[in-house]
Amino acid sequence: MRRFLPLVLSLLLATPAAANTVSVGGLTFTDDYGGFNLVSVTGSGTREDPFVIVEEVGTAGNAVLAIEGWRTNYYSGEHGGASFWVQKVVINATDKQWGTYELELREQLNLPSGYLDGLSFGQPLSTSRPAASDLLPEVVVRDEPLDAMIFSGGGVEPGEQVAFEFIVTDMTPVDRIFLIQRLRLDISAYPTRRATR
Repeated sequence: MRRFLPLVLSLLLATPAAANTVSVGGLTFTDDYGGFNLVSVTGSGTREDPFVIVEEVGTAGNAVLAIEGWRTNYYSGEHGGASFWVQKVVINATDKQWGTYELELREQLNLPSGYLDGLSFGQPLSTSRPAASDLLPEVVVRDEPLDAMIFSGGGVEPGEQVAFEFIVTDMTPVDRIFLIQRLRLDISAYPTRRATR
């Protein structure tokens, strides 16, 4: 959360060009699978210079961000495989307040990510994995039977933007992964293991 406030303020002052596909730092980010508008992506994916992904979400359905070039163009051995750091800024373009926001990683669009595919929100980091948000500060991590993080404990009003910070790791990377994002009202089905900041 250390850079959220200046980051969000600078984004408010900027006028980013609309884009459906953005290539940066060896990866290609696209909103072609629907559910949101990809506004911009900057950065290089390191801890010091994370990918800053700005999106506008106007529906309660799934928003699917595809990330390509994961294995071919972006290999990092920092955590034993491929990894990158993310700061995501999501603009609430709905007419509803958001009380939760879920992020889920998949290697196959129609199949949840299991333990053996190696993809996760920093699972190799054990208890030190980062996960934070400015407006939804409570974080629940789910490693099985899918890789997901659920942010809650606050609210995001229509027109507001919420920021998230996390890491993506993959011990056996494939060339394309999906970050599925959804609003979820009930997180009771998720046994909790709190992330650390």
